[in-house]
Amino acid sequence: MKKNRWMVLLFVSAVAGALGADELDNAVLHGATDRPALRYYDPVNLAKRIPKTCFVNVTRAGLGDYCCPPSGIWAMWNNLSCPKRIRWVQGSTHGYVPSEPHDEILIEEPARNGGIGDCRMPENAFVVQNRRGYNSWPMIQAMGAKLVCTYSRDNALPPDGHTTNPGSRDSYAKVSEDGGRTWSAEVTMASDPKIAEVNEGIGLDSTGAVLAWVRYWGVEDSRRHELYRSADGLSFTKIASLRPDPFPVQVLDPVFVTGLGLVSPWFAGNYHKDGGNSWGILVSTDDGRTWEQRTIESNLPVKEWVTESSIVSLGNGRILLIGRCEQGLGTQFQVTSTDGGKTWTKARTNIGDVRESTPSLIYDPKTGLVANYYYHRGARKLKRRVAKADFIFTHPDAWPEPEVLAEGFEPRIYDAGNVKVTRLQGKTDCCAWYTGTQSNATVVVTVVPVPGL
Repeated sequence: MKKNRWMVLLFVSAVAGALGADELDNAVLHGATDRPALRYYDPVNLAKRIPKTCFVNVTRAGLGDYCCPPSGIWAMWNNLSCPKRIRWVQGSTHGYVPSEPHDEILIEEPARNGGIGDCRMPENAFVVQNRRGYNSWPMIQAMGAKLVCTYSRDNALPPDGHTTNPGSRDSYAKVSEDGGRTWSAEVTMASDPKIAEVNEGIGLDSTGAVLAWVRYWGVEDSRRHELYRSADGLSFTKIASLRPDPFPVQVLDPVFVTGLGLVSPWFAGNYHKDGGNSWGILVSTDDGRTWEQRTIESNLPVKEWVTESSIVSLGNGRILLIGRCEQGLGTQFQVTSTDGGKTWTKARTNIGDVRESTPSLIYDPKTGLVANYYYHRGARKLKRRVAKADFIFTHPDAWPEPEVLAEGFEPRIYDAGNVKVTRLQGKTDCCAWYTGTQSNATVVVTVVPVPGL
């Protein structure tokens, strides 16, 4: 790592131009040894040595620069194999930048041959999307032998990509037909120039088509939740648009529950204020075209607020829901119903190694096992706990110790996590998650054997 950092610093110095006499004298005074080679060095030679784990950003390249002419900068650019970005400024010389507004051209290119920039590739994971930007909050759903992954990306490359900037964050989808190892070209699901689109839930309707929730976030009167349907994972049709009251922060995975129909958990409120926080379920009996909002709890303090939950139906009227707790104020919540959703019981689990990250449940009626997948933010670990559903349903504080499935690398704890899991043909569990830096993150899939096989 130290070698890579030094290489980039030296490269940036080279781009600034060859040392003149004054600069060289100053360098010698500060300890550099005067050598003939020090008076001239070519950034082309350094560019070839920069690894794909680095990201090169040339913040200004002057088209009128007489010290570092554009032809030399282009030669350097063409020798970079890492992700790169350059901003060409018309009328800018070596030391002069024209006042705003001025003409400029921004060019970006990904790494050659699949590098992922400043995002190091996690072990035990396949890349879904590593295009430069904050690729995040993925959802994944098995559809027969095919996997469909939806996610969003902030294309404005802001200093902090963990945001919902209207107009620059859009929603995308890809398909895999080989168990998550390779993925199709990206298609755009939703892209309103005045809205930020964020994928928030995914599931199947009664025909086996994918249903995907997208949150539209912008000025208050334009906010809404829309449900898209796709029979192939690449072409999407909007079938519902909701503005329920209370208005949810998120609407989560649609899941079939016996006696109810399609059920999507929701939560509404403020992450930083007590009171006014609520959560519940949306219910649809027509494959997602219309929905009824039901509130389970309201006027909650943040500490008792069930958010970003995952739900499974265990049969015989039993429903199991696991939700996250905000701001590190406690362990995961477990909420159960024994009467098909008429009444609910909330308890705390013994799962505290999670740090505000979304759980994802998979239930197997053949083995009776339920798997709880989550990402341990801060520890940078994707984890799984597996229990007998009949036992854990009445013993929420007895989840077994976790198994570590993969590790991320994010420097900041919130630039990773939010795992979503789907079971592919009863053989593998495919976990979609993301990891990266605050301006550049990668969506990946970790594939693991089904528990108990």
